[in-house]
Amino acid sequence: NLFNQQYSQKQRKLQKAYRSKYASNLAHYESKPKPICNYDGFNDLIMYAKCYKGKFKDLISCIADECGKQGIKIKDNSGAKEKDIERAFYKAFYIYSFERDDGHKQLTDLLRCSLVFTEFEDLYKCFAVVKDLAKQKCKGGIIRCKDRFDPQNMPFGYRDLLINVNCPGSDQKGRPIVCEIQLHHKIFYEHKKISHGMYKQARLFDLKGHNIAYEY
Repeated sequence: NLFNQQYSQKQRKLQKAYRSKYASNLAHYESKPKPICNYDGFNDLIMYAKCYKGKFKDLISCIADECGKQGIKIKDNSGAKEKDIERAFYKAFYIYSFERDDGHKQLTDLLRCSLVFTEFEDLYKCFAVVKDLAKQKCKGGIIRCKDRFDPQNMPFGYRDLLINVNCPGSDQKGRPIVCEIQLHHKIFYEHKKISHGMYKQARLFDLKGHNIAYEY
């Protein structure tokens, strides 16, 4: 696996050290249940996500500005993006529907952003920035994380740190839009385009939270 080859013991030690130093409470957020977007229908969720994209864009700008002030180096910043509606529909009705009838409520990355780092130190410092700004601007602060840099093994190999927050201003009716801030490391991200083609094929074998493609 190319990703595992790139993830040397030296890099793993750096990851552990900087996670411990700058994100010592990350496990608290990893233990939280998957959040939901409490909208009655898929179309409503898509429409409201589009309406709040500007607010999410402002949040990402604040994160980037604060990182700049603290000397945290972001290699690449995608800015605020919307998930392709075709992929959103597929996940809602062909993956999440195995778990519940209203599978669209589990779409927590309709609004997303990718921040890429060269060093784990900057990546985990950025997590601390996101945590502080989320407390100020997002109802509930960080509501869930998945640190896929941390496990010894990952089924597909790709690793990143995924952070879910409620989009600022979207909770006025008690139905916030959950969005996703993705923190990537360049040793994985520079191969993402190649791997994504394989991933798009492998994800067709998702079944009830398990992917049988990883068994072969």
